[in-house]
Amino acid sequence: MGRLVSTYQRMQQVLAPSLDQLLNDPIEMLFQFEVLDDNHKPTGKFENIWCKGVIKEICDSSDKKWIIGTRSNATKKYKKGEAAEVDWCATKYTEPETTIQAFKPKLWNGDVVHSWRKFYEDIQYEFECEE
Repeated sequence: MGRLVSTYQRMQQVLAPSLDQLLNDPIEMLFQFEVLDDNHKPTGKFENIWCKGVIKEICDSSDKKWIIGTRSNATKKYKKGEAAEVDWCATKYTEPETTIQAFKPKLWNGDVVHSWRKFYEDIQYEFECEE
């Protein structure tokens, strides 16, 4: 039996677009969150959620913004076009935030954590981040 493919996956182009093609467009990325109980304590269970965001800037590798990791002595930077600054909408687990996110072409239109795809707002539902 083949892999189960969603309507949203079928709508995507076959090959990963360059991030330049998605600048200022809505995207989704699959993230994993730990489920909390009513007292906000970890349950040991996890939930994968497609998070919506907008690519605001694409890595040009020119400044400290593009350093990989958070260690104070980190110096390695993302290469041009392999990461972007994304404004993320809130989820039931997060507030709206802006992060630097790597976009691996092999995870384009996948179904594992950090897979990414174009967001089709007219097909799914209204795309709007509540502030």
